[in-house]
Amino acid sequence: MIKKISDFNSSEILSKQYHEYTLIIGKKSEDVFNFFGVEELHGLRKEDCFDNKENAYIAGLCNVYPDDHNKLFLFLNSYRLGNGYKDVLLIMHESMHLSLEIHGADLTYKGVDVEEIAITWAEENADSIYQFLKSKGII
Repeated sequence: MIKKISDFNSSEILSKQYHEYTLIIGKKSEDVFNFFGVEELHGLRKEDCFDNKENAYIAGLCNVYPDDHNKLFLFLNSYRLGNGYKDVLLIMHESMHLSLEIHGADLTYKGVDVEEIAITWAEENADSIYQFLKSKGII
């Protein structure tokens, strides 16, 4: 289910709920703060936000919800998208962070090496996000 949420500046924030996490697509860095209705998030401050095509305060971010540390989110700043292969790199980078949160940073589970599982999950997730963004005309 896809929902649109109006933030305080009337820009649209697009979100999609996956089984393991919430995907949040904003049009600028501050949209992740607007989505959660906070001024600070995991050591980052809304007042420090900036965006341009070469750099942004937040191009992508994977972390836990500020009010529920059992829920994960992945944020992408659409202002930083539209750069061809760099889009794939950004999506894969954040998907790998997310995969490590889900599968464990040491990549072992009950003594079993889950490195390949974690990397494959990140690749499949990145592809799913890319296809979703493509279907919405964002990429």
